Amino acid sequence: MNGGSSFGEYVRVCARRAPLFFAMISISFVVAFIWSITTTNTQYVIEGSIRIEPSIVAQEISDQSDLYSLTIAASNTAIAYIENSDTIGEAFTACHLTDYDPGEFKTRVNAERVNDSDIIRVTVVFDDNWNNATVFTKSLLDIACEKVATSDFYGAKFTAEIVEDGIQNSVKGNFWPSVITALIAAAAAAGAFLLLQLVSFATDKTLRSSHRFDKLSRVPVIAAIPSTSRLSSGDRTGVKINNAYHVLRSAVKYSKDKVRSVAVCSAIPKEGRTSVAIGLATALAETDAMVLLLEADMRRPNVSMEMHIESTFGLADLLLGKTNLAATICKTSNRNLYVITAINNTNLSNISISDLLDSAVFDELLEAVQGQFDYVIIDTPSIETAPDATSVIGKVDCAIAVAKYDRTKIDSFQSSLDIFTASGGELLGIVTLNTPQRGGFLGLLSNHYRGSKKKSAKTRNLGDVFNMADSPLSKKR
Repeated sequence: MNGGSSFGEYVRVCARRAPLFFAMISISFVVAFIWSITTTNTQYVIEGSIRIEPSIVAQEISDQSDLYSLTIAASNTAIAYIENSDTIGEAFTACHLTDYDPGEFKTRVNAERVNDSDIIRVTVVFDDNWNNATVFTKSLLDIACEKVATSDFYGAKFTAEIVEDGIQNSVKGNFWPSVITALIAAAAAAGAFLLLQLVSFATDKTLRSSHRFDKLSRVPVIAAIPSTSRLSSGDRTGVKINNAYHVLRSAVKYSKDKVRSVAVCSAIPKEGRTSVAIGLATALAETDAMVLLLEADMRRPNVSMEMHIESTFGLADLLLGKTNLAATICKTSNRNLYVITAINNTNLSNISISDLLDSAVFDELLEAVQGQFDYVIIDTPSIETAPDATSVIGKVDCAIAVAKYDRTKIDSFQSSLDIFTASGGELLGIVTLNTPQRGGFLGLLSNHYRGSKKKSAKTRNLGDVFNMADSPLSKKR
């Protein structure tokens, strides 16, 4: 199975949930924008200016440097007057504006000297009402001029006159502030999503991280089958999938013990067990070996549908003696691949399927087909659904466990392995389905091959397969 750090698996989990991610940030952006644009006021920026000039100068002022220093002092005093909450309050009173708090509004009034000159520019930011803004600014400038005229600066007197009584500099609309607010909300939603995914990833025991799965299962992964939906756009022909099944085929062919029969198992339904059984049987048949795919899942048979096979009799019919082996085996488009399906004419509602698979007749069937086929691949029911699989596992040479990314639970899989061990079967390894592709997995999987000597494969005629006169299964019971 492909390696990869936990961080890499976390990134892949987030990527698979990208639609939810984009939905969250989109909804957050839209809601925040609508809320902000309906609650944020339009702001009018009004500017005015006054000039500070000396009017009465004491006789002791002897030079221009002293006059300049006094002018700076007068200008600073005028700025202090303008930005003082008392002056702002007087301006509101003069304009008959009672809905404003001078203490809070002072942050919206700014006064400063223009290039160290005797001009003081006053900027006022007002909400929603351009007329009130201009009237207030004019009143504020008038009051500041009056206070400067009544002040004494070390015996010197200064006057202040309005140069500009309040002109609209700009309008701060609520669109861009609302956009900024919405972007902040979207960023917060993205952060919340990533945090939730991190918590989910840390607590989730589903097969998502190959590192965690290897550590907990302690069973070698002999093949990693990618999902078609996860292949790159240039690999939709399924080359990687075929290669993965060739890897699985090699693991079976070159195992240290001679393998003739293989049971394909899974912990729970819908993990891709049937697909793996079909893929393995097909890959083995491509080597000119005679292969029989035996569908032992009589509760949820899928082989006939996936392989487009029409069968008259099924496994239960054969085990109950209602037909013979020749009438049960179905041909496929591959001349080396044959199938016994689980589609039966017999009503199994009152029949114990586990007892059928645990019967001596089933043992005779396995012995007969193993004598005629190079490989027998058995598709078993899921281990936790029914005890049927345990009836088969101990009768075959080895078994393969199937686990599916984004579905198989580590705890469930581990419990199935315990049941498998108690059944006395030999587990060849694990096959993962829907495996994320990160490249180089074939090289990693090659470490799981056992042995290197190829077994000779021989081809038999169909008549040889059905020539089982000595078997009790060769005729109806």
